[in-house]
Amino acid sequence: MWHPEPAAPLDETMFLHASADDLEGAQWTIHDSVLHARTELGETHVWAPHVIHHEGRYWMFYAGGTEDHTAYRMTLATSEDLFTWTPHEQILFEDGFDARDPMVIHDGQRWLMYYTRNSAPDGGFHQVGVRTSEDLLTWSEPAVAYQSTVSGTYGGPTESPFVVRRDEGWILFVCESTQYDRTLAYFSTDPLRFEDAGQVDVDLDEHCAEIVTDPGDGRTWITGGGWGRGGLSIRELQILPGGSGAARG
Repeated sequence: MWHPEPAAPLDETMFLHASADDLEGAQWTIHDSVLHARTELGETHVWAPHVIHHEGRYWMFYAGGTEDHTAYRMTLATSEDLFTWTPHEQILFEDGFDARDPMVIHDGQRWLMYYTRNSAPDGGFHQVGVRTSEDLLTWSEPAVAYQSTVSGTYGGPTESPFVVRRDEGWILFVCESTQYDRTLAYFSTDPLRFEDAGQVDVDLDEHCAEIVTDPGDGRTWITGGGWGRGGLSIRELQILPGGSGAARG
Protein backbone atom coordinates (compact mmCIF):
# COMPACT_ATOMS: atom_id res chain seq x y z
CA MET A 1 0.00 0.00 0.00
CA TRP A 2 1.19 3.51 -0.62
CA HIS A 3 0.51 7.12 0.31
CA PRO A 4 2.94 10.06 0.30
CA GLU A 5 4.14 11.29 3.70
CA PRO A 6 2.79 12.33 6.11
CA ALA A 7 1.03 9.12 7.07
CA ALA A 8 -2.66 8.80 6.22
CA PRO A 9 -3.50 5.08 6.46
CA LEU A 10 -7.19 5.50 5.67
CA ASP A 11 -6.23 7.23 2.40
CA GLU A 12 -4.00 4.42 1.10
CA THR A 13 -6.03 3.58 -1.98
CA MET A 14 -3.55 1.74 -4.21
CA PHE A 15 -0.61 -0.66 -4.31
CA LEU A 16 2.74 0.19 -5.87
CA HIS A 17 4.79 -2.42 -7.75
CA ALA A 18 8.59 -2.44 -7.88
CA SER A 19 10.99 -5.01 -9.35
CA ALA A 20 14.73 -5.72 -9.43
CA ASP A 21 16.98 -8.29 -11.10
CA ASP A 22 18.31 -9.53 -7.76
CA LEU A 23 18.01 -8.82 -4.03
CA GLU A 24 21.51 -7.51 -3.50
CA GLY A 25 22.58 -4.18 -4.93
CA ALA A 26 20.32 -4.10 -8.00
CA GLN A 27 18.42 -0.99 -8.96
CA TRP A 28 14.71 -1.21 -8.19
CA THR A 29 12.24 -0.04 -10.85
CA ILE A 30 8.90 1.40 -9.72
CA HIS A 31 6.06 0.51 -12.07
CA ASP A 32 2.54 1.85 -12.41
CA SER A 33 0.26 1.39 -9.41
CA VAL A 34 -2.09 -1.58 -9.30
CA LEU A 35 -5.37 -2.49 -7.61
CA HIS A 36 -6.99 0.75 -6.54
CA ALA A 37 -9.66 0.60 -3.84
CA ARG A 38 -13.02 -0.26 -5.36
CA THR A 39 -15.15 2.53 -3.97
CA GLU A 40 -18.18 1.23 -5.86
CA LEU A 41 -18.07 -1.84 -3.60
CA GLY A 42 -17.58 0.16 -0.42
CA GLU A 43 -13.78 -0.11 -0.16
CA THR A 44 -12.28 3.10 1.19
CA HIS A 45 -8.66 1.90 1.23
CA VAL A 46 -6.52 -1.20 0.60
CA TRP A 47 -3.81 -2.57 2.88
CA ALA A 48 -1.09 -5.18 3.20
CA PRO A 49 -0.87 -7.24 -0.01
CA HIS A 50 0.66 -10.72 0.16
CA VAL A 51 1.40 -12.63 -3.05
CA ILE A 52 2.01 -16.35 -3.63
CA HIS A 53 2.55 -18.34 -6.83
CA HIS A 54 0.32 -21.40 -7.30
CA GLU A 55 -0.85 -23.41 -10.31
CA GLY A 56 0.82 -21.10 -12.81
CA ARG A 57 -0.57 -17.80 -11.58
CA TYR A 58 -0.11 -15.26 -8.81
CA TRP A 59 -2.58 -14.91 -5.96
CA MET A 60 -2.70 -11.63 -4.02
CA PHE A 61 -4.47 -11.52 -0.68
CA TYR A 62 -5.13 -8.11 0.85
CA ALA A 63 -7.36 -6.20 3.26
CA GLY A 64 -10.11 -4.02 1.83
CA GLY A 65 -10.93 -1.36 4.39
CA THR A 66 -14.47 -0.04 4.80
CA GLU A 67 -16.20 2.57 6.92
CA ASP A 68 -17.01 -0.25 9.36
CA HIS A 69 -13.82 -1.13 11.25
CA THR A 70 -15.51 -4.19 12.79
CA ALA A 71 -15.96 -5.82 9.37
CA TYR A 72 -12.86 -5.37 7.26
CA ARG A 73 -12.76 -7.54 4.16
CA MET A 74 -10.13 -10.05 3.19
CA THR A 75 -9.96 -9.97 -0.59
CA LEU A 76 -8.29 -11.84 -3.44
CA ALA A 77 -6.94 -10.82 -6.84
CA THR A 78 -5.08 -12.99 -9.38
CA SER A 79 -2.59 -12.29 -12.16
CA GLU A 80 -0.62 -14.09 -14.83
CA ASP A 81 2.25 -11.58 -14.92
CA LEU A 82 2.19 -9.49 -11.67
CA PHE A 83 1.22 -6.38 -13.66
CA THR A 84 -2.42 -6.95 -14.61
CA TRP A 85 -4.59 -8.04 -11.70
CA THR A 86 -8.18 -9.27 -11.66
CA PRO A 87 -9.95 -8.76 -8.33
CA HIS A 88 -12.42 -11.42 -7.29
CA GLU A 89 -15.68 -9.63 -6.65
CA GLN A 90 -16.71 -12.04 -3.92
CA ILE A 91 -14.86 -11.30 -0.70
CA LEU A 92 -13.21 -14.17 1.18
CA PHE A 93 -14.45 -13.16 4.65
CA GLU A 94 -14.98 -10.22 7.01
CA ASP A 95 -13.45 -9.73 10.46
CA GLY A 96 -12.42 -7.01 12.90
CA PHE A 97 -11.10 -4.87 14.42
CA ASP A 98 -9.38 -3.66 11.23
CA ALA A 99 -8.65 -7.28 10.22
CA ARG A 100 -5.62 -6.97 7.97
CA ASP A 101 -2.08 -8.12 7.08
CA PRO A 102 -2.87 -11.52 5.50
CA MET A 103 -0.06 -14.04 4.98
CA VAL A 104 -0.63 -17.42 3.27
CA ILE A 105 1.49 -20.59 3.45
CA HIS A 106 0.91 -24.31 2.73
CA ASP A 107 1.72 -26.63 5.64
CA GLY A 108 1.82 -29.81 3.53
CA GLN A 109 -1.86 -30.57 4.07
CA ARG A 110 -3.79 -27.35 3.49
CA TRP A 111 -3.40 -23.62 3.09
CA LEU A 112 -3.11 -21.45 6.19
CA MET A 113 -3.90 -17.74 6.26
CA TYR A 114 -2.54 -15.74 9.19
CA TYR A 115 -3.81 -12.21 9.79
CA THR A 116 -4.31 -9.56 12.47
CA ARG A 117 -7.64 -9.44 14.32
CA ASN A 118 -9.05 -8.89 17.82
CA SER A 119 -10.86 -11.15 20.28
CA ALA A 120 -14.04 -9.17 19.55
CA PRO A 121 -14.84 -7.28 16.32
CA ASP A 122 -15.17 -3.95 18.13
CA GLY A 123 -11.93 -4.41 20.10
CA GLY A 124 -10.32 -6.76 22.59
CA PHE A 125 -7.14 -8.76 22.94
CA HIS A 126 -4.90 -8.44 19.90
CA GLN A 127 -4.68 -11.76 18.08
CA VAL A 128 -3.09 -13.49 15.13
CA GLY A 129 -5.99 -15.31 13.52
CA VAL A 130 -5.51 -18.35 11.30
CA ARG A 131 -7.94 -19.85 8.79
CA THR A 132 -7.54 -22.95 6.64
CA SER A 133 -8.45 -23.68 3.03
CA GLU A 134 -8.13 -26.45 0.46
CA ASP A 135 -8.50 -24.19 -2.60
CA LEU A 136 -7.49 -20.63 -1.52
CA LEU A 137 -11.08 -19.50 -2.14
CA THR A 138 -13.15 -20.97 0.70
CA TRP A 139 -11.77 -20.35 4.18
CA SER A 140 -12.68 -21.81 7.57
CA GLU A 141 -13.86 -19.88 10.57
CA PRO A 142 -10.95 -18.30 12.49
CA ALA A 143 -8.83 -20.01 15.10
CA VAL A 144 -6.41 -18.12 17.37
CA ALA A 145 -2.79 -18.76 16.40
CA TYR A 146 -1.48 -16.30 18.98
CA GLN A 147 -3.11 -13.97 21.52
CA SER A 148 -1.40 -11.05 23.21
CA THR A 149 -2.09 -9.94 26.77
CA VAL A 150 -2.57 -6.43 25.34
CA SER A 151 -6.04 -5.29 24.32
CA GLY A 152 -7.24 -2.39 22.20
CA THR A 153 -8.35 -1.55 18.67
CA TYR A 154 -5.95 0.26 16.33
CA GLY A 155 -2.50 -1.29 16.11
CA GLY A 156 -1.05 -3.69 18.60
CA PRO A 157 1.56 -6.41 19.05
CA THR A 158 0.07 -8.82 16.48
CA GLU A 159 0.44 -6.71 13.37
CA SER A 160 2.10 -8.05 10.22
CA PRO A 161 2.19 -11.75 11.16
CA PHE A 162 4.57 -13.82 9.02
CA VAL A 163 5.24 -17.55 9.48
CA VAL A 164 8.14 -19.65 8.19
CA ARG A 165 9.11 -23.31 8.59
CA ARG A 166 12.15 -23.95 10.74
CA ASP A 167 13.65 -27.36 11.47
CA GLU A 168 10.85 -29.42 13.07
CA GLY A 169 8.60 -26.45 13.67
CA TRP A 170 7.48 -22.97 12.72
CA ILE A 171 8.43 -19.38 13.60
CA LEU A 172 5.85 -16.60 13.82
CA PHE A 173 7.12 -13.03 13.36
CA VAL A 174 4.99 -10.07 14.52
CA CYS A 175 5.43 -6.35 15.11
CA GLU A 176 6.12 -5.22 18.68
CA SER A 177 3.61 -2.59 19.76
CA THR A 178 5.64 -0.38 22.10
CA GLN A 179 8.67 -0.04 19.78
CA TYR A 180 7.79 0.81 16.19
CA ASP A 181 10.97 -0.61 14.66
CA ARG A 182 11.03 -4.00 16.35
CA THR A 183 9.92 -7.48 15.35
CA LEU A 184 9.30 -10.34 17.79
CA ALA A 185 9.37 -14.07 17.01
CA TYR A 186 7.75 -17.18 18.52
CA PHE A 187 8.60 -20.85 17.86
CA SER A 188 6.08 -23.69 17.87
CA THR A 189 5.84 -27.26 16.60
CA ASP A 190 2.15 -26.58 15.84
CA PRO A 191 1.54 -23.99 13.07
CA LEU A 192 -1.93 -23.37 14.50
CA ARG A 193 -0.77 -22.31 17.97
CA PHE A 194 2.03 -20.07 19.26
CA GLU A 195 2.59 -19.12 22.91
CA ASP A 196 4.61 -16.49 24.79
CA ALA A 197 6.68 -19.34 26.23
CA GLY A 198 8.00 -20.02 22.74
CA GLN A 199 9.48 -16.55 22.21
CA VAL A 200 12.75 -16.69 20.30
CA ASP A 201 15.76 -14.47 21.03
CA VAL A 202 15.85 -12.12 18.06
CA ASP A 203 17.56 -8.86 17.13
CA LEU A 204 15.31 -7.51 14.38
CA ASP A 205 14.90 -3.77 14.02
CA GLU A 206 12.23 -3.88 11.31
CA HIS A 207 8.60 -2.81 11.17
CA CYS A 208 6.07 -4.97 9.26
CA ALA A 209 8.81 -7.50 8.49
CA GLU A 210 8.45 -10.21 5.87
CA ILE A 211 10.86 -13.09 5.32
CA VAL A 212 12.03 -13.83 1.77
CA THR A 213 14.05 -16.82 0.57
CA ASP A 214 15.92 -16.35 -2.71
CA PRO A 215 15.16 -19.45 -4.83
CA GLY A 216 18.43 -18.98 -6.68
CA ASP A 217 20.89 -19.33 -3.81
CA GLY A 218 18.69 -20.13 -0.79
CA ARG A 219 19.71 -17.03 1.14
CA THR A 220 17.16 -15.55 3.54
CA TRP A 221 16.25 -11.86 3.60
CA ILE A 222 14.07 -9.65 5.80
CA THR A 223 12.16 -6.61 4.62
CA GLY A 224 11.07 -3.56 6.59
CA GLY A 225 8.90 -0.51 6.07
CA GLY A 226 6.63 1.89 7.85
CA TRP A 227 5.80 5.55 8.10
CA GLY A 228 8.63 8.05 8.28
CA ARG A 229 11.21 5.48 7.16
CA GLY A 230 11.91 6.88 3.70
CA GLY A 231 10.66 3.78 1.93
CA LEU A 232 11.27 0.05 2.18
CA SER A 233 14.38 -1.86 3.23
CA ILE A 234 15.75 -5.36 2.68
CA ARG A 235 18.77 -7.07 4.23
CA GLU A 236 20.11 -10.57 4.60
CA LEU A 237 18.90 -12.53 7.63
CA GLN A 238 20.49 -15.53 9.31
CA ILE A 239 17.95 -17.72 11.13
CA LEU A 240 19.80 -20.11 13.42
CA PRO A 241 18.53 -23.68 13.97
CA GLY A 242 16.18 -24.72 16.73
CA GLY A 243 13.32 -23.21 18.65
CA SER A 244 15.69 -21.70 21.20
CA GLY A 245 18.00 -20.26 18.57
CA ALA A 246 18.34 -16.65 17.54
CA ALA A 247 17.86 -14.61 14.43
CA ARG A 248 20.58 -12.16 13.54
CA GLY A 249 21.09 -9.71 10.72
